[in-house]
Amino acid sequence: MVVLTLLAGLLTGLLGGCDLRLETPPPPARTPTADETVRARTLADARALAGTATAAAAAPAVAALAAEEPLRAALAQVVGAAAAHVSALGGDASPATGATGGPSPAPTGTTDGGTAGTTSTAAPTPSPADVVSLLATAAGTAGADALDVPDGGLAGLVASVAVSRWSSARALAAAAGAPEPSWVLPVRGATPSPTPTPDTAPTPASTVGPDPATTPGPAAAAGVRDADAVALARAEDAAGYALEVVAAVLGGDERARALADARVHRDRAEAWARAAEVAGTAQDPRRVAYALPADVEDAAVAQAVARDAEGGVAAAYAAALARADRPAARPEPLERLRAATDAAAAWGAPPTSFPGRPDLG
Repeated sequence: MVVLTLLAGLLTGLLGGCDLRLETPPPPARTPTADETVRARTLADARALAGTATAAAAAPAVAALAAEEPLRAALAQVVGAAAAHVSALGGDASPATGATGGPSPAPTGTTDGGTAGTTSTAAPTPSPADVVSLLATAAGTAGADALDVPDGGLAGLVASVAVSRWSSARALAAAAGAPEPSWVLPVRGATPSPTPTPDTAPTPASTVGPDPATTPGPAAAAGVRDADAVALARAEDAAGYALEVVAAVLGGDERARALADARVHRDRAEAWARAAEVAGTAQDPRRVAYALPADVEDAAVAQAVARDAEGGVAAAYAAALARADRPAARPEPLERLRAATDAAAAWGAPPTSFPGRPDLG
């Protein structure tokens, strides 16, 4: 026993003197999940948008405008929407400041303090057209993420963010006299975004309205739940009825647009009712008439009815996208959400932070 004790003491001394450590390897670095990656990317883009729009609004030519001027108001809307997006995604609710990760407005033409003859190289102040470009790119990124991300709830939120950015880009481009942006979804991963076709390509600003195709694609019909297909049939049919009434009140180009859009909505309602196998049955949600304001014969009220009708369609497709059984069923609802938002804008609806998602304010 004495010998063992001596040996143990000798071994302890040797190990201590040589400063040896028995260490385990560090744990492997954790790889973010697909959901976490999308959330982080959407947050980063929102912060960058807030910072860039804030810098553009601080430019002397814009800052001198009255607050209600379209250009200044459009830039303020971009900043406000980005802040709302950051908050909804779980980030700091004030993304317009440098502390949140977004770029802060940078002064131009400054010199390094105290160093004679040394001029700092400051980034140029972004223009409203730069903000439009960034909005369009971020909208495409978020749209592609909404199609791919596994979590349906996150997909619904990111889809609404994508359409909000798109709508803001169009409004800002109009206010700034910049070219109309393009809706382009980057292709990445195993689920490529659909190639733009005459059905999915952006509608020219002069003819904004629901896209010409009237039938949901087979993949969308197969992946959307029956309850959502029924809800879509009702929303499309209600919009068709409302726009028929609006067409009877208005005249000229507005009447023609309302009639054309009403036919599209009615046809899509029929297609969704058939997809849910309720067409012509007691479960068919379509009605002969829907409640409208009593003073709908007033032109301003009629236009508000048209905006609300398109907003109802957008909400139905946003809900269907969030509850799609599989990501492959999301392109159809995403495109219809965007089209309905564009149509509402054509009737005078301003950009909102969460198109199709009134639950998010």
